[in-house]
Amino acid sequence: MDITSQHDIITIKNILPVDFSFSYAKSEGGRTYTILAGATMMFPRFLAAHAVKHMIDAVLTNDKVKTNNELARIEAAEKIIVHEETYSQPTTPSETDRLNQRVEELNKPTDLENILAKRNKKPAEAAAAVGAQPDMQLPDQPKPQLESVTPPVAPIRKDKKFAGLKAGAKLKEAVDEQIQATKEAAKKPLTKDILRNFAIHTLKLNIDGDPKMTKAFENLSVEKLADLLKYNENQEE
Repeated sequence: MDITSQHDIITIKNILPVDFSFSYAKSEGGRTYTILAGATMMFPRFLAAHAVKHMIDAVLTNDKVKTNNELARIEAAEKIIVHEETYSQPTTPSETDRLNQRVEELNKPTDLENILAKRNKKPAEAAAAVGAQPDMQLPDQPKPQLESVTPPVAPIRKDKKFAGLKAGAKLKEAVDEQIQATKEAAKKPLTKDILRNFAIHTLKLNIDGDPKMTKAFENLSVEKLADLLKYNENQEE
């Protein structure tokens, strides 16, 4: 008999013409079990295996067949074992399984969350049901008559770019004239003393030692002296 789980329930039948009794762990205080002739009883797999072994021995001995005859033992076992119910022993969860179960319990939705989820689900379902309804055909409505309106035409504007350039040029010209006028007004009146200093210090002329220059400064006008000396006010500065 193939033992798969000690928690399986095996139903065996006494195929002997007499009652069959067997004991299990008698030295440890085990009890004796008796199956009436032709009756059936259910035992856990470990007890059924022990009972079937001894019952096969009794059957083969009663039939005067050697107990080591494997073929005869298999045939007898098929008659003795009537039914088998498999009960898997609950497996002990591992540490990882217990941890995962604990996490799931901690994150399990509360009763309040479940109620709120159901309430939120109802409006969504109602909206979906409304959306699933066939479109209703509305009667054709008369289209309003629209008056044609001509959009106002924007006035044509002159090019501001060229107008601005022209205005800027005029402004620059006016500023230059003002600067030139200021310079002219700031000029000192030209005198013979200025020309004398120019001739002595700039041209390095010896006016007092040159009779012609002395006579020129005495007789010529300021303008002629300036032309003679080629006076340049910028050069003086």
